Amino acid sequence: MASADEESGTNSPWAYKSQPHDHPLVKELFDRHQNYPPLPVSFNVGLVSMDTNETARDIKTENIEVEIATDSVTLSGNVVRLNQVRYVVPFVMDNAPFILISIYSGKHDAPSCLFYNIKPEDQFQTVAILNLMRKAKYDEIMKECKCDSDIAVTAVDFNRPRFSDYINCSVTSRPARNTFYIRVDKECMSFFPDQFQSKPELELFFWKEAGDLVVNRVLLVNDTKDIKFESNNTTVLVNNQEKIDEFKQVIVNNRSRTKQIYQDHGALVRHLVDSADDRAIRSTSGDSRNPSATFHTTYGSENWENELSTSRGTSFKDDFADIIDRLNCAESTLTGNETVSLEWIVVCDDIKDIITSDLVPPSEFQSAGLDPDDPEHFRRCLEAVEEKMMKEQRYDIALSHLKGMRDVFAANTKPSVKSFFRKDDLDILKMVYYRSWS
Repeated sequence: MASADEESGTNSPWAYKSQPHDHPLVKELFDRHQNYPPLPVSFNVGLVSMDTNETARDIKTENIEVEIATDSVTLSGNVVRLNQVRYVVPFVMDNAPFILISIYSGKHDAPSCLFYNIKPEDQFQTVAILNLMRKAKYDEIMKECKCDSDIAVTAVDFNRPRFSDYINCSVTSRPARNTFYIRVDKECMSFFPDQFQSKPELELFFWKEAGDLVVNRVLLVNDTKDIKFESNNTTVLVNNQEKIDEFKQVIVNNRSRTKQIYQDHGALVRHLVDSADDRAIRSTSGDSRNPSATFHTTYGSENWENELSTSRGTSFKDDFADIIDRLNCAESTLTGNETVSLEWIVVCDDIKDIITSDLVPPSEFQSAGLDPDDPEHFRRCLEAVEEKMMKEQRYDIALSHLKGMRDVFAANTKPSVKSFFRKDDLDILKMVYYRSWS
């Protein structure tokens, strides 16, 4: 049994830190030091569900056992690997502490999310279960990724609910229901008939990869202030209501990410390290703006078209990162294609000869009325470079256009754009070349 001193401060970086919006009871419980039993350990708890009939909705609990080991968690006989645990967070109802545990179920390439609402026997159980699960996940990340402690803690904290409440909305695939309990986290938006349902009726994922249940576009309807979500399989219209501003703020501050970082600790750690590098660059350049202040709308789209607003609504649209991400994705996907790679070698030699011979003409982009803060202009410039390079084989003009892009978009302060233009001309043209083959 560890002492309070051993479990305090830097000796327990994995311990849950209360958040600004936490209930006062959560702050009280998790701001004090605790002693924890060694792993593996089991606890008897209650699994909360809603007993619904035509006249009443009653909360009921089922006795289950939670066992926490160094590499897994067992919920009433269901063994879950630690990389299946999405998050574990506290909440309070009727002035009593509860725990929400979210895990992946189903296939790895098409996971669904399950949610367990746990009622511990006492306050110590609440803190112990939650923190021991966090400790097990933290230890696994440290062992698997050999990263800094701060990064491991950030990985443990990466995903958690951002919004949870009953919301009036219409869902094309669920026409009989007009009110859902909606839970939004970084990865997905889950729709439940009630707060204690384990399996959502619908999930919409905020992934960059295409998929039937991936959010393709988000619109704010100007006339009604409703929020519209579009995916391949369904459309959701969240009505303007009391909590719409809070809900909208969560959506606006979200962003699309590759699904791998949610399911693989190594991918998540690499993402967090890259994000830390971007923050350092932003700090050095004097740009203190929130990198998540705009919402990425073209989650699964593989084409160049930017999802712009219509007369009916305004898109929470991505500002450059998705365009650059599609370039990176195309290059990484096609690098192993022998035909494409061999042709690039020939093209690359021709471009090198033009650069060496100083045959790059002056650029005309500076006088084209381009806005350095407009992603549509950025996209059109890349298309112009691609057309000259791939359709006309005018590598000299492609280099000229690229020089003009550098001059115009030097005024853009976004980390993604600055990082993009730190590459040399050959590297950027290589990305455009591979994008033309995708």
